[in-house]
Amino acid sequence: MYPNPVKSELNFDFQHSNYQITKISIYDMQGRLIKDVKQITNNLIINTKELAKGLYLVEVLNENGNRTTNKLIIN
Repeated sequence: MYPNPVKSELNFDFQHSNYQITKISIYDMQGRLIKDVKQITNNLIINTKELAKGLYLVEVLNENGNRTTNKLIIN
C-alpha cells in the first residue's frame, strides 16, 4: 500500500502475494465503512479524492479469511 500519506490515489501491488486478495475495506476512525473494493487486481489503484483529510484504517482480506489492517493518512 503506497503512498502513505496519500493525496489522490492509493496503490496496491499484490503481484508477489502468496494468497488471492478478496476484499479491501477502508474505515474511518469511528469504525464506519467508507469504501469497499471487491474487484481486486494485482495492481490496484483506489481513488481517495472524495475522502476527507484524516486518519483511516485499511483492511485487506485474503482468500483464507486472514485480515491485515494498516493505518492510512489522507492529506
